Amino acid sequence: MVPPTVFICYQCINLKKLQHSQKCEDIKVIVSSYNNWFPLISLKVAPKSKDDWDKLKEAFATIAGHDPDAHGSFNSQDGDAILGGKSEVHLKGILGSLISQGVVLSVGAPQVCYRETITRSANVDVTHKKQSGGVGQFARVIFRVEPRHYGAGVSFENKITEGSIPATYFPGIERGVASVLETGAVAGFPIVDIGIILVDGSYHEQDSSMIAFEIATRSALRQALDGAGSVLLEPIMKVDITVPKTYVGNVICDLNDRRGMIVGTASLDEAIRIAANVSLAHMFRYANTLKLLTWGEGTFTMEYSHHQAVHRANDDDSGPDNFPPSIGMRV
Repeated sequence: MVPPTVFICYQCINLKKLQHSQKCEDIKVIVSSYNNWFPLISLKVAPKSKDDWDKLKEAFATIAGHDPDAHGSFNSQDGDAILGGKSEVHLKGILGSLISQGVVLSVGAPQVCYRETITRSANVDVTHKKQSGGVGQFARVIFRVEPRHYGAGVSFENKITEGSIPATYFPGIERGVASVLETGAVAGFPIVDIGIILVDGSYHEQDSSMIAFEIATRSALRQALDGAGSVLLEPIMKVDITVPKTYVGNVICDLNDRRGMIVGTASLDEAIRIAANVSLAHMFRYANTLKLLTWGEGTFTMEYSHHQAVHRANDDDSGPDNFPPSIGMRV
């Protein structure tokens, strides 16, 4: 039976988190209601002892219960945890709360949480086939990926006709899709705003299995992403700065060095208010810089605006690197 068209909203792009015990073979279309843009910034922490590990999880659960923007990922095997938030100040607040509850931690440097997306459609037809003397492996999948507009989220559509792929193999396809969505194709970050369509496929009576379809799906989607113009997305912050008129030139020059875009200025008696959009990767430790530039008289606020493609150095003659040095962490 061809799966009915059903729309399901859930809070993660991971297809493994289907609700109400529904299985992938029963679902025609899945659309995520959450774009997975957050957290914007993260850092790695390592508890000093087993007792501190237990304290960390308990204390963070308390914080997360009151702060929906606080994110945590805990790996007991590595003994590390990754804490995420919406700004440096927010992360410092989370760390301060943990320390005040008696948790002893080693703390790493803050890192920007990037995202990935595609810029054009692509089709791919992949067959995974392996024969080693006994039962082999066989799976064929045909996918199409399409870019979706900013903020539309992730969708998965099943257009398989009756008999092309038995329902028993769909869990393998589900795992393969989830794996690629989580790890991306550019730098290992989650994918956002993409439509994935399972167009067709085929199987072998003896050699097909869930693991064969999982492998075929991962390979197919990675090839599709390579051909779909995958790009890295970075968080852009809306920054409002108020400084005495004497220091306006210094502050604007510094914003230009940070690749900031000035969107407006306003006169406020003896001060000037500057509105700008700046990449979060170029706003680390800005409070200290502004203090030095204005002799402690400047103030600023910062909030998330949107994500956009990371600036590439070869787009012009300025800037030393393709990616800021804070790229190295994903959540």
